[in-house]
Amino acid sequence: MTDPSARSTEDDGPRAEIERRMVEVLDGCLDLQTATSRQLLLDRMEKVSGRSLRIVDHSASRLWFMSLVSACAPDPMHRAALVGALGTIVRDPAVDAALRRLQDEWEAVESTDLAGEAFSTLRVELGNIARPDFAEAYLVASDGRVPQPPPHCRTAWDAFVHLVGVNSEPSGLPPHMIFLERIADRLDPAAGRIAGEWNRRQARGWGFEQRLAEIRHTSSRQVYRHSQIYLTIQFEPDGIDPELFLMSWWRQRDDPRAVVERGTPELVRRDEMERSVAAILQTFDGAVEDRPAAKAIEFILPFELLGTPVERWRMQDSSVPARSIGQDYPVVLRSLERLRTPRWHRAWRRRWDRLMHEPASTGAFWSKPDGQDYLPRLERALAADETLTALILSEPPDDPGGIGLREVAVALRTGLPVIIWNRSPGPGDDFGEALRELVTAHDLAGLPTRARQLRLAASRQPEHDNDSVHLGRHLALLWDDPERQPERGVLVPSPDRPRKGIRP
Repeated sequence: MTDPSARSTEDDGPRAEIERRMVEVLDGCLDLQTATSRQLLLDRMEKVSGRSLRIVDHSASRLWFMSLVSACAPDPMHRAALVGALGTIVRDPAVDAALRRLQDEWEAVESTDLAGEAFSTLRVELGNIARPDFAEAYLVASDGRVPQPPPHCRTAWDAFVHLVGVNSEPSGLPPHMIFLERIADRLDPAAGRIAGEWNRRQARGWGFEQRLAEIRHTSSRQVYRHSQIYLTIQFEPDGIDPELFLMSWWRQRDDPRAVVERGTPELVRRDEMERSVAAILQTFDGAVEDRPAAKAIEFILPFELLGTPVERWRMQDSSVPARSIGQDYPVVLRSLERLRTPRWHRAWRRRWDRLMHEPASTGAFWSKPDGQDYLPRLERALAADETLTALILSEPPDDPGGIGLREVAVALRTGLPVIIWNRSPGPGDDFGEALRELVTAHDLAGLPTRARQLRLAASRQPEHDNDSVHLGRHLALLWDDPERQPERGVLVPSPDRPRKGIRP
């Protein structure tokens, strides 16, 4: 029998390169350094594929692996069996992931004309685009059927070759071609032209020229530009130590199919919150800084933290003086208690739908306590008028026994998605007039945008004006979207309702 390891490699194309890299991965694996472990791998491959595989039994591990990989090359079942069997033997997940990436490359080269300049250029250029910067393009390419790339896909190149093996809908453009179109604007011009020409060749060969033209005409780069990216940060009381909170955070695009990316929860003390949030924001900005999408920050807070001015927390970057979160992003608050109380959700969703789709017909109620039975009367008034979507509190909800916090509870029970208050006690007439202008001169759906504009305007005042009654300095906005429930892992949209996010 001819030793496959001695096969000529004069054709130094993609296949030969992939074979060499596979040999390097296998030969570098500590779990496969003994003859016994290599024989076990071969036995399990034959069991997975149901076929015998004859190779030359070299004593040197590198020659043995060269013989194995060369023997697998002509048969896709043996190639798949190699990856499948390896995962049952090797303890290092990095080895398994590396081989899966090479297997995807191999299948892509076998099933397309990916070679030469297209192979080398795309491998380098797409390989420079790291996760999560290709996650949105992947979602669009797979039409939501595969909501995120598998774990072994670290770069856009890995995702591209993996998508070659993902079936398209009947008469649809193959997912890997859609992915290449969606990611092309991240390539340099020369690489973009090579990608475009390669896609055109594929479309001509498969009779998809018209479909490719349609994709390019409607280009979901438009989706990319206008999508919203949320960072949601939640604080949950420890339940034992009143100064300790569980901080969780999620990142998600504003799309019903979008995957929620969850950060690692951690326990933080009250005096550590600002610093911990600044660290999360650095991660958030680093992950999405190149995306031309709007970004917004949500804080899910329990009752005891509603009085915390999170929108004033500092970014703690290199700017002097440090900017506040509210200057750089639309910042809104949300209610942890409402998210955790399903019986309040029906009224909440009903009023939110009205606010999003009939904003001109909605209004705000200005709370003005009078008499001992005020709160029951307030609840009856709010429940009786479904056009009301916002409540302006009579005082900040800082005091656990105060009227402000009890007004919040009434608003949550009756489903009002928007609650507004002045963080500064004893507002003057100027503040009251500015707030009245905020909620009456425009429809309420644009409140998050206008709140940020007001905060920016307030920041331009001299530092010694910290006690100014400028609305932007003291405004707190609870803006609670029932369709965004990160703990459930997905958006929860109302049937047949389009999405509307927080505008920048």
